[in-house]
Amino acid sequence: MNQSQATVRVFRGVDVLTVALLLVGIVLSFTSPPDRIQGDLTRMIYLHVGSVVAAYVAFALTALGSLLYVITRRASFDRLAAASAEVGVILFGVVIVVGMIWGQTTWGSFWVWDARLTMSAVMFFVYLGYLALRRAIPNPETRANRSAVLGVVALAMIPITHFSVVWWNSLHQGATILSPASPKIEGEMAFALLTVMLAMQFLLVSLVRRRMQIAKLEDAALEVAVGSDGFVAGDAVQIPQMGGAS
Repeated sequence: MNQSQATVRVFRGVDVLTVALLLVGIVLSFTSPPDRIQGDLTRMIYLHVGSVVAAYVAFALTALGSLLYVITRRASFDRLAAASAEVGVILFGVVIVVGMIWGQTTWGSFWVWDARLTMSAVMFFVYLGYLALRRAIPNPETRANRSAVLGVVALAMIPITHFSVVWWNSLHQGATILSPASPKIEGEMAFALLTVMLAMQFLLVSLVRRRMQIAKLEDAALEVAVGSDGFVAGDAVQIPQMGGAS
């Protein structure tokens, strides 16, 4: 067995483990005891917190990939940064939607402009801007360079968003797992939450890997298109000749 085949088997194993953990997490989410105050409504915490932690990791990978690209100039690190940002935006979108539903049932409103929600919205649009920047620049090297700067700088949004409930007044509850003090959840609920969080990390790895594979194929196809001797857009445009035909 060569190295390529071994790598494929490892990633297949990761995919199988991801599905298994997600299934276990779903079962635990519905079989864990209800919250003393919010009852069954608090079951949304598993998807909400699991997704936000995975999104944080995805955005950290974007910064890491950006930094490594600046150091090494390897296209694979730029693909890591881009893929992680795409997956992170999707996961954080899930966080916002679930949070809005939860807010409607607990606060009577889908959205309030408190510290945590406001900073979450800012972070979401910062990373949407990162993806928009990548779309707006056709040159691969220029795109990678400019995106790397934003990818590293945007990492500051994670601690600002997470600790906003500590630094400013907020309707949003404090941290559950990543709390500056002791965690505020225990027992079966804590086990279910940690299982879902672990499952979301494996899901993140699988999605980022798949997106990087697609990006690599896209880059290869672009290189073939640019380097081919066939028709390229603009070939039919002729440069005007001065002085008329000879």
